[in-house]
Amino acid sequence: MCCIFKSIDGLSYLIQSAGLGALKPNTVILSWPHDWKNTSNWRSFIHSVRVVSEMRRAVIVAKEPEKFPDLTSRESGYLDIWWIVQDGGLMLLMTFLLKQHKVWKKCNLRLFTVAQITDNSIQIKNDLVQLMYNLRLTAEVHVIEMQDSDISAYTYERTLQAEQRKEMLSKMKLSKKQSSKEAQMIFDKGHRSRSGSINGISSVASSGADASGGGVVENRLATQSSVEESDGELGESAGSVQLMRLKSRPDEGNVRRMDTAVKINRLVQEKSSGSRLIMINLPKPPTIDEREFIYMEFIEALIEGLDQVFLVRGGGHEVVTIYS
Repeated sequence: MCCIFKSIDGLSYLIQSAGLGALKPNTVILSWPHDWKNTSNWRSFIHSVRVVSEMRRAVIVAKEPEKFPDLTSRESGYLDIWWIVQDGGLMLLMTFLLKQHKVWKKCNLRLFTVAQITDNSIQIKNDLVQLMYNLRLTAEVHVIEMQDSDISAYTYERTLQAEQRKEMLSKMKLSKKQSSKEAQMIFDKGHRSRSGSINGISSVASSGADASGGGVVENRLATQSSVEESDGELGESAGSVQLMRLKSRPDEGNVRRMDTAVKINRLVQEKSSGSRLIMINLPKPPTIDEREFIYMEFIEALIEGLDQVFLVRGGGHEVVTIYS
């Protein structure tokens, strides 16, 4: 069943009321708001992830679910798990359940994990191979060593742009729609004032005098309207110049998180570009409202250029045991 809520509180009510007796759902599936930079969808998305986490439910975020195969498809290729953070084995369980379905049955499983240069990659791989054997899962295990290279200029620039967009949003007093309405109201008021003035000086106009006053009013209104629209549209060059004046150096913590997201994204694109499905950990949502927009930028960098992605975050109490 698919439900569409007009209020961000709708999901909260559904999670709290869903279930029958002791039988309650433990997982919530959301869709990644692909156009979140131009809309307010990111606020409701963050709220939903927070609510699910507080209710100790697992959350799965699907990127572009409309592109996923339907029930008549028979997929072949790889199901890739990028196990960056220990989640209690939820992604392994999901993969096992997917492999039981006819759509994904013929796909092969690959498990990727990221290690530092100082880690014992051989021991990590042996432990994961033993885990797969104990869980009776047939999977290729790959341990990718992430180079501790310097942060690139691209990462600094992308982080700075994200922070600048956040600053612009915090300074905006009106939404784009409200801004356009106010601009129209100003124009209508100026138009009525100009019409009255023209009626009062009709004799001057009839004598062939230059009626450029109305043009001046229109130019001023157009200028004021364009300024207001540039405040609402983040892509305008005037807004970009204004943002550059706000901040010239990004926060170091944001730079590190963006650097991690960019590097993991490059690894995933390199190793899993042709995979039929990619699962990766969903980062923990921020506890401070001011970091919400930056959090969305991090996830965008993490899944950029990838198709058919599941971002997975457990509820904190999932356990996959090898004993049965």
